[in-house]
Order: sequence, then structure tokens, then C-alpha cells
Amino acid sequence: MKSATMKNWYKDLEDRYADFPEQVQILNLVSDLRKAEHFWDKDKKTAVDHLYLSIILVDFIVNDPKWKGKLKEVLRLREVIGSLIASSQPLATPEETTRAALLLHPGAYSTLYQSGRT
Repeated sequence: MKSATMKNWYKDLEDRYADFPEQVQILNLVSDLRKAEHFWDKDKKTAVDHLYLSIILVDFIVNDPKWKGKLKEVLRLREVIGSLIASSQPLATPEETTRAALLLHPGAYSTLYQSGRT
């Protein structure tokens, strides 16, 4: 039996991701985290697939020199996302993880919360 594998939609994005503004990078990340939130209690495999995609984006952010000053926070976020995937006692809920990601960039946070898109 062939195992199902998640498609990596981002394989061609790595070389270009650093060209995106920080706010756009975070909003892309939050998009996958929000999808994971949505599926968390409905379809755990789909939720985990979106968490893996979010880790890919976090890795792109880690490799972007623009984030050097916030590298510690970005790596901590990666650890929290990983705990949602692999731990029976994650470090945070999916909702808390999304909020933490948004707090990495004030513009990303205000884009969603001040515009009423929560």
C-alpha cells in the first residue's frame, strides 16, 4: 500500500521568500496556522499537514536576514508548532500559536485584528 504524503506547495518558494516584506511572510505563515486551527478538532491529519507547511515557512523566515533581530522568537515559535505536531501535551493551543505568530510583526497583527478579520 502506498502511503499518502502531503504535497509541499512551497518547494519553489524558498528562493523568493526573503524578497517578501516581513508582514507578508507572517501573514502567509498565519494562513497555514489558521487552517490548522480550523481542522484541529475536525480532521487532525489535515491540521497537522498545515502545521508542517507552517514549519516550512518558519524555516524560510529563519533563513531571511531581515529576521536576525527576532531569531530567538521565531525559533521559539517553531518549537511551539512542532509541539502541536509531536507532543501529547503541546506548549500552546493552535489559537495561541497563531496569535504568537501575529505578534512577531505589528503590521500583520493589525491587518487581522484592527480590520475585524478575526
